[in-house]
Amino acid sequence: MLKTAVKYRFLAAALLISMSCFVSCPALVAEQQPRLETPKELKADRFDWVHETAVTLKKMPLDGKTGVIRAPAHVTVTEVSTIENGGRLILEGGTLEYKAGRLNVNDGTITILDGRADFSEAEPMMLCDDHGPSNINILGGIMTVHTIETYMAGRGGKITVGAGTLQIHNIEPNSSERDPAQWLWDEVLVPDTANGYTDVIITPWGNGGLQITAQTKPRTIHAPAGTGSMCEKDLNLQMGANSRYGDISGSRVVFAHGPECDFTWDIKCKDLRTEKRTFYRSGGENEGKHLDTQPSIDGDILVWAGGTVWRKAGGIWEHEPLNLGVLARNLAAGKQKTLRKHTMSESYSHPAVSGNIVVWLEHLNLDTTPLDSLQAGNWYHTVYNICGADITDLDNPQYFIVDANVGRRHPYPYWSQFSDFDDVVDVSGRMVVWEGDGDIYGADISNLKSIKVFPICLEAGRQFDPAISDNLVVWTDTRNDKADIYGADIAEPENIKIFPIAADAGVQHQPAIDDRTIVYVHKPSIFHVDDGLIKVCCLSEENKPLSVPLSRVYQGADPAIDGSRIVWQTRCGEQTRAQGISLDLSDCPTDSSDPGK
Repeated sequence: MLKTAVKYRFLAAALLISMSCFVSCPALVAEQQPRLETPKELKADRFDWVHETAVTLKKMPLDGKTGVIRAPAHVTVTEVSTIENGGRLILEGGTLEYKAGRLNVNDGTITILDGRADFSEAEPMMLCDDHGPSNINILGGIMTVHTIETYMAGRGGKITVGAGTLQIHNIEPNSSERDPAQWLWDEVLVPDTANGYTDVIITPWGNGGLQITAQTKPRTIHAPAGTGSMCEKDLNLQMGANSRYGDISGSRVVFAHGPECDFTWDIKCKDLRTEKRTFYRSGGENEGKHLDTQPSIDGDILVWAGGTVWRKAGGIWEHEPLNLGVLARNLAAGKQKTLRKHTMSESYSHPAVSGNIVVWLEHLNLDTTPLDSLQAGNWYHTVYNICGADITDLDNPQYFIVDANVGRRHPYPYWSQFSDFDDVVDVSGRMVVWEGDGDIYGADISNLKSIKVFPICLEAGRQFDPAISDNLVVWTDTRNDKADIYGADIAEPENIKIFPIAADAGVQHQPAIDDRTIVYVHKPSIFHVDDGLIKVCCLSEENKPLSVPLSRVYQGADPAIDGSRIVWQTRCGEQTRAQGISLDLSDCPTDSSDPGK
C-alpha cells in the first residue's frame, strides 16, 4: 500500500501512475466551437477541436471541464495547465503538443483514443491524488512523455494500456517505499481487459527510454504443471533494509548488512529452508565500529573482507583511507579464521571461494598516512597481487600466490562503498580468473607448486569484472562502447574461444554465471545510478546466447546466481534491499535473438 504523503519522483514511468480507467467518448463531444485566436484562454465547460488544423493555446485549464481533440486538429499549448477536480482531456485523433511548463493532473483523467499526444518537450508532468484518483488511459494512438513527478496520497490511480503506446524518455526513481519500476509493474500498469488485452509489455525504446504496450495473447511463459507459478518464483528474502553485495549457494543467501556508515556492516546469512537469519562479523575491539563486506559463499564455506576497526587519533575517529583483511568461516563446523589480517601497510580484499579454495587481492607496502587525506603516501591506485589459500584444513591453510603485480587499483573504495560492483577475481574448481590492467587472465592452480597463468582476453578497451563457472568465463567488455558482456571457453587455454553474449545498445555489465546460465544488468534507460534491468540468458552447446524472458520487470544491481536461484540488490529510495527469484528453465521459452535487447 502507498502511504500518505509519500513522494515518488520518477520520470515518465511515474506518469503512468496517476490517472483513471474512465473512458467514454461520445458523451464527451460538445458542439463545434468557433476557431480560437492565438493565444486565448478557455472559458467554456467543454472544448471540442475537430476541424482546426492549427490552434495555439496559451493555457488549457481543465478544472472540472472536458477537452476533446479530433483529427485533423493540431493543438499546441504554451503555458502551464491543469487537469483537476474531475477534469478530462480526451484525444480522439489529431495532434496535441504540450510545450509549456508543468501539466498538473490532480483528480483528473487523460485518455488517448487515437492520434498523438507529445509531452516530451515540456517540464515534468505532475500527477497527484490528494483530491482524488488521477488516471491515464492509453487505448489507442501514441503518448510520449519526458519526465513525470508524482505525489500520491493513497487514493489510487492506474495507467490502463490497450491498443495504444506509451513512450517514456527517462526513468529516475526516488521512492522511500519500494522499487518504483517494480511498483509500476505490480500496482499501476493494467491491461485494457474490456477490449481483450491480457498483458502489459515493457521494452527498451529510443536512447535509454521505455515503451509500454499491451497484447491480446496470453504470456508465452507458462507455469510448470501443478505449480500455479510463472517461469520464476519470488524467493521472498526479507533480509531487511540496507542489504548489499549478495551471494547465494544452495539454500544460503548472504549479504553485507548495515546502514550508511560501513563501519557498522555485518555479514547476514539467511537459510531459505529454515528461514533462520544469522549475523557474522570480524568483531574485535570497538565492537560495533568494525567493517565486514564483500561476502562470497560456496557450500559451507563463507568468506568476506573486513576486520577493520574505526581508529581514533587525536580524539577524532578517523578511518580513511583504510585497509581490509580476509576471513573465512565453516558454517557447518562453526569455526572461523582470519586468513589474512590487515595492517597499516597491508590490505586484502574481494575474496571469492569455490569448494575449499579461496582467492583474493593483495596490496602490500601501503602507507595510509596522513589519515582522512588524499595525500596518503602510497595507497591510491597501488599494485595488487592475486593470492589464495586451500582451507581444506581451516586451522592450517595452505597459502599460495597465483600471480604478482597484475594491475593497479585502490585497496578499498571508501568514497563509493555502496557501489563497488567490480569483483576483480573469481574461482571455479581449480581455475582462477581476474582482471589485470584492463585485460582478463586465467590460471590453472591444479598444481600449487606449478601454477600456469595464461591470457584470456587482451582486446582493445577495458575488460573487467570476470566471473567463471567450470570452463566458461564471462566479463564486462568496453571494446565497442560503454559496456557489453563477452565470454570465453577456456577448456583449452592454448585455444581460447571468445564470443559476445550481450552487445546491444546501452550498458550491459555485472555478469554472473553458473553452469551455462548467465545473469547480468542491462541499462536501457537511466534508473538509479547503480541500477538497471536484471536479465537472464543461457548458452547453447555452441555458446550461442539464448535470452530467457522473465514474466515481469526486475530492477537492481550486482546479481549472483547458483543453480536456478538468483539474488541481487535493488534500490529503494536511500536504502538497498535484497531481492531474489528462482527459475524453472525447463519450462521457460528461450529466444535466440540478442539477449541485450
